[in-house]
Amino acid sequence: MTHISLPYAHFNLRRNPFGKMTREEKNRLVVLRMDLSPFIERLKEPGYAVQFLKEGARNKTTHLLVMRRHFPDSPYIRLFEGEPAPAIPNDPVLFIDWMHVLSRRERAEVLKRPASFGIVSHQNHGREFKRAGLDYDLVKLPRYTLPKMMEQVERRLNWARRDQDKPIPRVTEATVAELMAETRDDTVVFDRLYDLFEELTGVSDV
Repeated sequence: MTHISLPYAHFNLRRNPFGKMTREEKNRLVVLRMDLSPFIERLKEPGYAVQFLKEGARNKTTHLLVMRRHFPDSPYIRLFEGEPAPAIPNDPVLFIDWMHVLSRRERAEVLKRPASFGIVSHQNHGREFKRAGLDYDLVKLPRYTLPKMMEQVERRLNWARRDQDKPIPRVTEATVAELMAETRDDTVVFDRLYDLFEELTGVSDV
């Protein structure tokens, strides 16, 4: 009878902690880059828009979906380049991802509604918000600080852990600090950690 070894089992892991995740897993494990509570409070009243700008760190859609948790009955509309835009419901709070896919006229029609909006877009819509009479915030997500990055690393490690009573490889703060200094893109830090875990030969510090 052939013995089948489970990948990463010898590290007490179910998978490489820094590999691809589903959107649901990302949303559950994310460490927020900033406090979203002021935007969440303002979304409760019509006439307001908050947009996560293309510039800045990644996780814009994740942060948008975290805000939506506070409005479970509000629709999330994900638009795609080259595809017809779906009908956008007449709800008091709307979460629109990739709003730049809509034409200027379509955006104007949506923004004139008596609603509030959480938006991710590759364009800055500040002037359009102003023309629509909306109060608004344009948000550039910051990079992780070292403590927040370490918290995200720990969440990933615990998510991938197989047996809670057995040790797993540990990522040191010095390693994370060095990787953060090498790149301005936090995603590259996770990519490099993925590579380091692929090179591991046993449970040890990374």
